[in-house]
Amino acid sequence: MPFIHLIIFLFFVFCILSLFPIRMRYLSLFSGIGGFEDAIYQVFGQKATCVGYSEIDKHAIKEYERHYPDHQNLGDINLLKKKDIDKLGKIDLVVGGFPCNDLSSANFNKRHGLDGIKSGLFWKMLDILKWVKRNNSHFQIIIENNASMAHKWRDVITEELRKTLKRDVFYNFIDSSQFVLQRRKRYFWTFVLLPEYSGSRLKSQTFNHVLDPLKKINMKELRVPSFIIKTKNKPYGDGNQGIIWNEEKNEFVKSSYSTRWKSSLSLIENGYIKCVTTVRNDNILLDTRPNNAILRYLSKEELNKLFGFSKNNYVDSNVSSIYFRLYGMSVVPLVIVYILSHLDL
Repeated sequence: MPFIHLIIFLFFVFCILSLFPIRMRYLSLFSGIGGFEDAIYQVFGQKATCVGYSEIDKHAIKEYERHYPDHQNLGDINLLKKKDIDKLGKIDLVVGGFPCNDLSSANFNKRHGLDGIKSGLFWKMLDILKWVKRNNSHFQIIIENNASMAHKWRDVITEELRKTLKRDVFYNFIDSSQFVLQRRKRYFWTFVLLPEYSGSRLKSQTFNHVLDPLKKINMKELRVPSFIIKTKNKPYGDGNQGIIWNEEKNEFVKSSYSTRWKSSLSLIENGYIKCVTTVRNDNILLDTRPNNAILRYLSKEELNKLFGFSKNNYVDSNVSSIYFRLYGMSVVPLVIVYILSHLDL
């Protein structure tokens, strides 16, 4: 009869364990509005537990708390100490995108790399990862930053992570336009080399789906003011094709020009929207539907779709300077979903 007793015992153990499912516990750094969280809960649902997050931007915190009111904000990452991390208990995953201000090519005149005040927060993040490792030898990471950084800094980040965590670390280049209509080129550092994405963009991510219907667009609010147009001394565009403002005709005309000049203008003909930045005046669309040439800003609803958040109106604020900045700081959740599917969690 002992064998039967063993079977009965194991059955009861299984029943008890099923009442307390194994949870994936994660730490979120530089959390912003919760782009990583949106992806994590898409994948793990209620099996995911946030042991703590770190954010200091008051507008980002307000939006984050609307979605995750039960999460504990650990506050300023600079003030975190080893004892604070030890109190968090078991950690399976650390996610975070440290500031790109001193790394991004958008700041080409003030790029101080990891020596800069903001991007230099990487070193504090590295300390926290070291503290996490002491009690969680098999935890995973997803560290994100702008892929326009100099290769020198990319390699320093990779090597410092390897040296500190004593594990193989890989930087994975991913362009979000493989998943959504926004071209957002980023590096993601993980302990695994991710396979090249072989899927296709979601069928729902078409311009007809992402862009607001023309009849619903508030042109008074979204049209680019003429003073902004006229202060540009070069064409809006990319490569050698673009749009210029014709003073005589008082309209936009397509133009070819010999000098390469980039802007954040998005052309529908390109098949994607350029990387959304934190500054409203950098996020301009030449809307040629059906055959017009309306130069306008992207709407808040369009921004939400371009990031692929699982909820409509993920950012509640209606102040354009705020919602552009908050979305511009975020990750694309669908990219994170793809990465999570390849991690041992």
